[in-house]
Amino acid sequence: MLSFNQQPRQVDNTLKTQLFIAFALLLAMPLAAQQLSFKKETSEGQTHFKYRWLDIKDKKQSLAFTFENKTMFGRFRNFKGYQPSRVKKTILVALKKAAAKIDRRKVDISFIERPSSYSIIVKGKNKDLREKAEKMLLGIRDKAQAKILKKSYYNILTDKFGKTGVKPDHVRFAMESRKDILPLTQAIVKANPKLRGRQVAEYILAFIQSIPYSTLESRRESHGAGFSPPLRLLNNNQGDCDSKVTLMANMLNAMFPRVKVVIIYMPNHALIGVQMTHRKNDKWIRLKDREYILAEPTGPAMLPFGKIGKQSEFFVDGLQFTYEIF
Repeated sequence: MLSFNQQPRQVDNTLKTQLFIAFALLLAMPLAAQQLSFKKETSEGQTHFKYRWLDIKDKKQSLAFTFENKTMFGRFRNFKGYQPSRVKKTILVALKKAAAKIDRRKVDISFIERPSSYSIIVKGKNKDLREKAEKMLLGIRDKAQAKILKKSYYNILTDKFGKTGVKPDHVRFAMESRKDILPLTQAIVKANPKLRGRQVAEYILAFIQSIPYSTLESRRESHGAGFSPPLRLLNNNQGDCDSKVTLMANMLNAMFPRVKVVIIYMPNHALIGVQMTHRKNDKWIRLKDREYILAEPTGPAMLPFGKIGKQSEFFVDGLQFTYEIF
């Protein structure tokens, strides 16, 4: 290791080089979205919100809007994390009722239960009867599961590696919250009457990026425990990437009902795509003959509309993602 006394000029140049590289890297890093203030007040059955944040041009933005409490705490008040053990019990009740109606002298049916799973054992000398019973039971299982998922606002997501998991039905949350979010979208139009198309998407993106971020746990393992529907996210002033993407999709769908929106899923992350004509330097993808400009609502990195993070690019370019369009 060199000492200052032995080669001061070389050390000095080394330090300058290191400082230059560090400064260059700092300039290359995206700015962190910054929420300047968040205020929430409740009175006479209403909740009043006031947001202030810095946009990507370092310009101060502000927005104020009011929600009726019956709307804020009504529709998805009982939404909660998916509970596999309770779902398993409900499905097993339906399966056992169906199995009890089958002549056990011809087909014997039993169940092996585990903490969060189960197995169906079908025995019998007649192959056709066994296969008929198996098909019937699997149909009942699938029907019961679909009913539970729909009632609790969940659906099945299969990733590019064939692994399946249960997640909140983000598209359904966004669609069914379209009217609920109107006070917010109307406030944006009122505060920015000259904004059009892409400019509105850019404004919404910066607003959502500035909302504090909470980490997304594994979708397959968390069972939606950290997901916040749009109004709950605003009320808590915090959300993970799935929650933030759903809020942006919700707001865009409310403001531009005819514009297609896509939610892009990758491991422990999500992006949004908006059906618009892309510019030269935009990151975009084509899905089912439509072009979608990509964006990162998650934050805290303040990436502009049409730009995504390096890790997101890796998965997008490698087609290692799944998606839902609405």
